Amino acid sequence: TAGVKPNPLVADTDFPVDEKGRIKGTAFLTIEGVDDAWTAGDSAAIPDLTNPGQFTGPSAQHAVRQAKRLGDNIAAVLRGGQPTEYRHAYAGSVASLGLHKGVAQVKLAGISFKVRGWPAWFMHRTYHVSRVPTFNRKVRVIADWTLALFFPREIVSLGALQNPREEFELASKPALDSSPVKAASVKAAPEKAAPENAAAAQAAVKKTAAVKRSAERKETPAPRRPD
Repeated sequence: TAGVKPNPLVADTDFPVDEKGRIKGTAFLTIEGVDDAWTAGDSAAIPDLTNPGQFTGPSAQHAVRQAKRLGDNIAAVLRGGQPTEYRHAYAGSVASLGLHKGVAQVKLAGISFKVRGWPAWFMHRTYHVSRVPTFNRKVRVIADWTLALFFPREIVSLGALQNPREEFELASKPALDSSPVKAASVKAAPEKAAPENAAAAQAAVKKTAAVKRSAERKETPAPRRPD
């Protein structure tokens, strides 16, 4: 698969790697030469038992199946059993090139053929729906794709593409303590401060009135005695 590279973290480990930087694995999904260590997925070089001399490609069809086999093998070993070799014949590749356009290379009954255009796009969508977990999620995805055939794309949420981490950063910030004790103390603070503020306001009013009266007395002339 074009454009897929092993995770850079692999280079910082002491596991054996091949010339492409993938962890060397066995058909049992164990790491070659390392006890009690397992590997699978795009960062693992797993022998393809259906095509001797080759390794499984870094694609979803292998990663999903290897994950399931890996879990079963670990469970079997923990229970005192023996692991099972991973074996899956390449079924082809599909890719979407935009709305209603795609390419596909499918292998059926040993015969490989290529498809393009709308049929390939439909095969791409159908395959990915089949991989979506739970029936509820499948129905939601199909309903969303069906509505997209008749209505334009929703653009309201596209603003999140500019800063996709913003919502996660906001959600990760610690929330205010909502315990009853803390809430009661916060609520009681304004009530306690209210009488103090009222007393200060009354004192300010009295002082202003006193200053005003003093100014009026100075401006009013004293009455003169008759001669």
